[in-house]
Amino acid sequence: MLSVKRLVLITCSILAAGCSSPENGEGFVEGSFAIAECRPSGDFEKQDYRFDAGFLGTRRFKDTLTLNILEYAIELEETDGLAVRIDELSELREIEERPFSKVISQSSTDINVTLSLFQTCPDRPTLVASSGIIIFDEFKVSELPEDTGVEEIVAGTLTATVVGVDGETFAGIIRSEFNYRPGKLAITEPR
Repeated sequence: MLSVKRLVLITCSILAAGCSSPENGEGFVEGSFAIAECRPSGDFEKQDYRFDAGFLGTRRFKDTLTLNILEYAIELEETDGLAVRIDELSELREIEERPFSKVISQSSTDINVTLSLFQTCPDRPTLVASSGIIIFDEFKVSELPEDTGVEEIVAGTLTATVVGVDGETFAGIIRSEFNYRPGKLAITEPR
């Protein structure tokens, strides 16, 4: 008997519809916003927007963690994606209560969120969260960056107001849910 996962992969291959879903969890990004001069053909009028994650991962540098929720498992500059930047990671790791919430803003002392729309809106591809909240239902992140993907899990929701890249022009709102286990860091050749 075929497993459900194998059946989905076969169906995606047959339909060649670009099905993609990460093996390490699930997530989505949705919203309603407008962007002037979005593409050569004109504006991205205020409308419902959504993508299901095709890639879920993290990036680490010292005490900073970035959660990446991408539509496709390719470079961010080639797809739509949400990046959630968390500075002072060590402080969040010490919070024991679940769920817990944190403020989203443009301040370096809060969590920063950027929605990149390189596929949808190539001429003005960036929206910045000006205010909002993120609620973590699960937040287990290794202390050391080299232990990324070792028994880690991040799960939660975020809701935010977004503005244009100028940081002031109101664009709309976004919402995201995510629940995944970050993959282990890839070993790459030194550059």
